[in-house]
Amino acid sequence: MVVQLQPGIDPSNNMRYRDTAKRKLAIMVLAMLMTGTTFYSLVENWSVLDALYFSVVTLTTVGFGDLTPTRPISKAFTIIYILTGVGLLTAFIRALVRQAIPPDKSSAEPKGSVAHKRPRRAIHRR
Repeated sequence: MVVQLQPGIDPSNNMRYRDTAKRKLAIMVLAMLMTGTTFYSLVENWSVLDALYFSVVTLTTVGFGDLTPTRPISKAFTIIYILTGVGLLTAFIRALVRQAIPPDKSSAEPKGSVAHKRPRRAIHRR
């Protein structure tokens, strides 16, 4: 029995599905960076390079503190930008790592799990 996640996508051919998802995540990350760069360039009057730098530093949660938003609208935008962007960037990085390092099937169950414990023999006392 084949369960389809989306119409027309066969989970057994999962590589194509993952590539499409990764491509969508990449586009969303780039759109997020472009949005931040444009906003900070226009509202804070920063150069495009400074605005892009701040956007990347913010989304990667580095936060050097050399550039900071000064206007209330920029501060409100930054809150929303961080809350949406950090999760998006994390999902994208996770997709890249999962492609670079495929999961090891032999270590699917952690050693301490019930599946790895041998059943104990019952001790019968007389």
